[in-house]
Amino acid sequence: MNKLSRKSTIVIISLSVIVVISLLFIFAGSKGNSSPGSSSPFPAHGNTGQELNNAMHSGEPTLVDFYATWCPICRVQTPITTSLKQIYSPSKVNILEMNIDQYHGLLLRYNPEGGVPTIVVFDKNGKVSKIDIGFTPKKEMESQINEVLNR
Repeated sequence: MNKLSRKSTIVIISLSVIVVISLLFIFAGSKGNSSPGSSSPFPAHGNTGQELNNAMHSGEPTLVDFYATWCPICRVQTPITTSLKQIYSPSKVNILEMNIDQYHGLLLRYNPEGGVPTIVVFDKNGKVSKIDIGFTPKKEMESQINEVLNR
């Protein structure tokens, strides 16, 4: 019985160490501060609620990327959204990036759980066409944009 208790203790300690190390890597990778001279994957200035309202009533489709600077997945997705902005915006599609730390209430309108990243696509009439929660690959975003453009 003593041997079983010792094995259990070793397993518990080992798992605890693995969890702590994993958490350190996760939080180290999601620090909001960048080193001097490095570029941030996030826009220098996020869009405002008024800009979202204007975009939705512009008569053009709108794609909104709700992100957070502390979100590791957002760090991967934001450069994709930015590249799509260079292709489609402003002549065909409005593409906005909304920091949820400033506009959490807007996110909750479309994603009550509040998870990020969240992509919301609006059609030309400002109606929600698609909501994706979590990482959305570039091809999927392009497909969603083309779908609302062809309506």
